Amino acid sequence: MKLIIIPFLLLFSTSFAQTIKNPSNFYFPPMNFIQEKVFHYRNQIDTAEVAIWKIKTIISGKDTTLQTTILNNENITETMLEKIQMGNSQILTYTLFRNDKSSSCTITDSFVYKLKQKIGERIKWLATFQDFNSPNTVTISKIREFESIDDKNQTFLDQLNINVIGAPNNYQYNIKSVYEIGIGLVSYKITRPDGQIKDFKLDSVK
Repeated sequence: MKLIIIPFLLLFSTSFAQTIKNPSNFYFPPMNFIQEKVFHYRNQIDTAEVAIWKIKTIISGKDTTLQTTILNNENITETMLEKIQMGNSQILTYTLFRNDKSSSCTITDSFVYKLKQKIGERIKWLATFQDFNSPNTVTISKIREFESIDDKNQTFLDQLNINVIGAPNNYQYNIKSVYEIGIGLVSYKITRPDGQIKDFKLDSVK
């Protein structure tokens, strides 16, 4: 299963976080995506590998959602629909793809991004889906810890756990994600269960 989800040491004082202008802009600012934008991330270790994130904001009445489609080397791997409210993001729908198959997830916990998350605080989302190659149920959970913040960037340490119910092996991916104010995700470094590292950095936005 190949997953790239799209998806903080000492506690700085709360007053420091509140002095940063429009802190919600560290996450993908919804008004920037009224027209779809395409983010290209390149693996710095294997530069032939490119992840493409297509992001679009949908406004319906008072509801604002962010629709993200993720492709790896032009093959679709994930789609996610998030509800954006008061600077927070929660998953509404999440679908995984492998070859010509897709599997829609059932969302249990849903926090992707929390505007007022404190350094050292953790948030979590949890989803389940049908395994592509067996009748087993698979759970995916991501724990996001807020590591650091400055005037330009927020850094998170993410732990992604994949568990196939009834199978002996569980898989853990560790991800360091960096968000830049006014842009969104600018880099993510993945350490896979086998120790392989994928270091994606933003190459371009179109």
